[in-house]
Amino acid sequence: MNRIKVTAGALLAAALTAVVPATAEAITPGRTSFQIMMGSQPVGTHAVTVTGNRAAATVRVTIDMAGRIGPVRFSYAHRCEETWRNGALASLSCTDRENDRTSSVTVQLAGAVLRIDGSAFDGEAPATTLPSSWWNAGVTSQTRLIDTRNGRLIRINATRVGTDTVAGASATRWRVRGAIDKDIWYDSAGRWVKSSFRIAGQPFEYRLTTPVSGAPRA
Repeated sequence: MNRIKVTAGALLAAALTAVVPATAEAITPGRTSFQIMMGSQPVGTHAVTVTGNRAAATVRVTIDMAGRIGPVRFSYAHRCEETWRNGALASLSCTDRENDRTSSVTVQLAGAVLRIDGSAFDGEAPATTLPSSWWNAGVTSQTRLIDTRNGRLIRINATRVGTDTVAGASATRWRVRGAIDKDIWYDSAGRWVKSSFRIAGQPFEYRLTTPVSGAPRA
C-alpha cells in the first residue's frame, strides 16, 4: 500500500504560507482565534493577538495541530512574534516544530530592506514584503511573502472571487494560488474571518471562536 505523504508543514503552508497598501494605514489591536477543522474533526487551534497601535505594535501567533490522515499522524507547533513600527514590519522571530523537525526564522528591518535569517533562506527582501501570517489583509496585494516557518520567499497570486456571509456579515473571498493554495476571507474592515484548503484530499477549514468585533486588523 502506498504511503500517504502528509506533513504538518504542508498543512501550515495551506493554513498560513483585500487590496490595501503593503504598509498598514492603521493597526487595530485585538485577538482572533480559530478552531482548525479537518472535515468534521477538530485538529487544532490558530490564534493571533495584536497589542499596541500603528506607531508601535506587537503581533503574537500561536498554532497547535495534531491528527491523522489515513495511517499518517501529524503534529505541528508554531510560535511567532512580529513587531511593527509606523505601519511597517520592523522585526519577526518564529520557531516551528513539525513532527520531530524544527525550523526558524528571524527578520530585521535595515533601511529599505528586510534582512532574513532562516532555516531555508538567508538574504534580503524589500521592506514592503509581508510575512505569511495572514492576519494582515494586505497579503493579498502581494506576489511574494516571507514564509514564517523558515524564511523562504514564496510566490503567490490572490484573486478576488466574490463575497460570502461569514459570522453573520459580508466577507470578501480571495483565492490564493502558488506556493500556497487556499481560500481566505476578510470582512469589510479587513479582519481575517475564515480560511479553507485541502490536503491529501481532506478538507480543512478555519472556524472563528472569538467575536469578529474584537479581531485585529491592519
